[in-house]
Amino acid sequence: GVSAAGRVLLRRAENPIDFGIAASAKLSYMYEMRGDVFTNPTALTFGLPLGVDLGPFHILITPEVACSYTAIPDAAGATPPEGLYVWLNGRIGVYWEASLIRVGVSADISTIPFNEGFAVALPFHCALEATLSIPNTPLSLTGVGVLTFSETDSCTGLVGVGFGILW
Repeated sequence: GVSAAGRVLLRRAENPIDFGIAASAKLSYMYEMRGDVFTNPTALTFGLPLGVDLGPFHILITPEVACSYTAIPDAAGATPPEGLYVWLNGRIGVYWEASLIRVGVSADISTIPFNEGFAVALPFHCALEATLSIPNTPLSLTGVGVLTFSETDSCTGLVGVGFGILW
């Protein structure tokens, strides 16, 4: 899949104990529509990321509303008919940051499309992430572990490594 996102900062956290808030938009397209570990199904998503800084600890909360011409197929793989689908996403994370290291945990959850009622949609995802910034460069190295809990009482795990450039 592919996606493009943008964010407008509405308030910056400027003190050791402070908060910041932004408005975000993301357009995503999945070539093969299915439940996605990183929750980027085909949709236009609007969110309000909120960050609370508590010294070296940070709390991130992002409520989002998503709309799409197609819904995510159910666990059996049945694809719903095309139409207008709107649902909510919620993301929360906590991380600790010191000098060149950042370690955090996060979770996300979604509702089923509103035209199908109001309930939590599975799968539910949680993750552990660690990032090391390479001194005197805009480069970073990240390791991620993700657990996905599905409605069939099963749990799937994934691990990955990423390389980042900050500009």
